[in-house]
Amino acid sequence: MQYKKIISLTLALAVLTPVLSLSAEDGDDDNATSSSFSDRREDRREDRIENRDDRLASSTQRREGRIEDREERRASSTDRRIEIQQSLAKRKAENTARVFTAMVERFHKIIERLESRITKFEERGVDVVEAEAFVVEAQRHLDLATGAIDTLITFIPNLEGESAQENFEQVRALAQEVKNHFREAHRSLMNAVRSLKGSPKSDNITPTSEDSDN
Repeated sequence: MQYKKIISLTLALAVLTPVLSLSAEDGDDDNATSSSFSDRREDRREDRIENRDDRLASSTQRREGRIEDREERRASSTDRRIEIQQSLAKRKAENTARVFTAMVERFHKIIERLESRITKFEERGVDVVEAEAFVVEAQRHLDLATGAIDTLITFIPNLEGESAQENFEQVRALAQEVKNHFREAHRSLMNAVRSLKGSPKSDNITPTSEDSDN
């Protein structure tokens, strides 16, 4: 009886052994499948992260590219605007120099006419010392104005480039200096005319339209 039980148990174990072995293999396969699925999921996650990083990098590059393009356009526009302003300043300085030179010539013509008048008054016995002194003073201011004009002209070619602003300030200061000398020359000539008019033997002298310019 006991022998039969042992045989039955042995047969049962023999039947169970392949089943247990198959079950173990199934468990290993399940573990392998689970591990493979986890690996694939991790790979996909890493791919998504890489793709996202690539998109972010590409977007950043495009944004930086747009910023650089905008800055280049802005710099180009600024350079062009500065170039135009410098060109205008140069033309204005050239025109100012021409006007100043013409004014000096007009003043000289007025002085010549006034000196001729002074000579005639002197021949008639009129005291013209004061009038002559005023004319000398006017001529002195015209000489100073001419020197300032000559200096101004030397700065005109340098009104373009890196030192344009500094040179333009020099031109502006020189232009103001010329105007001041013109004003003083005009005042001296008017005083010369008044001096002649105030003399006892003077004719009826009045300043010409050229005398009262500027």
